[in-house]
Amino acid sequence: MCGIAGVLYKQAGNHEIGKTLIEMLDGCQHRGPDSTGFALYGEDKDLLQLRFIVPTDAGACQDAIDGIATLLERHGATIESELSVGCSYQISVNFEGDLLAFTKDIEEHAKLVSVGHALDIIKDDGTAHELDELYHVGEVRGTHGIGHVRRTRSGPPASKT
Repeated sequence: MCGIAGVLYKQAGNHEIGKTLIEMLDGCQHRGPDSTGFALYGEDKDLLQLRFIVPTDAGACQDAIDGIATLLERHGATIESELSVGCSYQISVNFEGDLLAFTKDIEEHAKLVSVGHALDIIKDDGTAHELDELYHVGEVRGTHGIGHVRRTRSGPPASKT
């Protein structure tokens, strides 16, 4: 089972899309408490934003990040900022080449989740509130977004006690 929620603000502006989606997904958390995902359209940024799924094991995570750095160098992209949290590696890069060739190559060698100047996709195990604590989803401001919760195993939800 799963639950899906979305929000679209008709008026231009910087709305609390992250916070709104967390509240909406909390209302349908009973549909699937095991994992949660968000697609958030925030402020349009000058730098290209990329998010990857990486292993949570420290050694394997660093190997994945090193591999991503090699791919970026091959395409002339330079990292301006980076953040590794949970199973996610988020970077902002300067890139002025062929975006289609760039993303196709990266997708063949790494677990690319999102790429764009405004889009960010966040997904991980846990509830909407747990992901907010880890990824600060509630701080995202923008125009629209969708989110989902899902149950990845059968049977009743696991107790968190």
